[in-house]
Amino acid sequence: MPRLFSTHYSIKSVCDGILCLANLFGNYVYLWNPSIGKFKKLPAPEPHTCDTVPVKVGFGYDPISDDYKVFRIVSEKMFDVEPLVQVYSSNADSWTNEFKAPIMKGVKHFGSANVVVDGVLYFKYRREHLVSFDLHNEIFGLVPIPSSTQMESDVLDFQGSVAMVFQSGIEINLWTLDNVSGEVSWTKKFSIEAHPETEIRLNDYLGAAQFFGHKVFHSSFMFYVLYDYEKKETKIYKDEANVGAFLKYTETLVSLDGFEQVQ
Repeated sequence: MPRLFSTHYSIKSVCDGILCLANLFGNYVYLWNPSIGKFKKLPAPEPHTCDTVPVKVGFGYDPISDDYKVFRIVSEKMFDVEPLVQVYSSNADSWTNEFKAPIMKGVKHFGSANVVVDGVLYFKYRREHLVSFDLHNEIFGLVPIPSSTQMESDVLDFQGSVAMVFQSGIEINLWTLDNVSGEVSWTKKFSIEAHPETEIRLNDYLGAAQFFGHKVFHSSFMFYVLYDYEKKETKIYKDEANVGAFLKYTETLVSLDGFEQVQ
């Protein structure tokens, strides 16, 4: 990662080869396409920021308006309030909308991953729901998660569908979210046949049949796992690289107005 972003920035989302990076409180946001070596610093939003509560940042593409959008969810105070939502439009190159989000009242922490499918962005919310955000109409909704009693992954992108991995003991299942005529429902896609003694937790899907996760130990040691669901093979790696984040990335030549070359 270029030194421009320093250690104070983390990757919040990726869409069409463009990474969205932001600091903890979401008041400094960059869009960066590493494939072409270009980036853009977004204009600063109004200073609606609490320096004690992290801000949720999401990024995706609105195909109806041909517009890339960033939103930030700001909990202005530590107690039970409706968070403020601000939306940036790449077409306007400004933060064009601001509104309250009552469905997320009192929530301080959201899932880290964002998945965009058909112009709708999804992320985890508590243990019972995903949040959907329609990038065109800029409307939030709630999608029930099929089981809150099992351990689950963060929301992930599996072959163009919103998906999650649910685990109960040694049983591991992949479920996908289907949208038929505006009605959403979960479908159990397949079971993951990992060796029962491996004791793995799968966190994300990297493409090419590869799931990423970690091996479970009752100690401070950590091993990372790559699981190939087609070959039913598990590869275990020592935590020598100290992986802080992982994502599926596809190279593109997408460039937005205002992109500059990384020096």
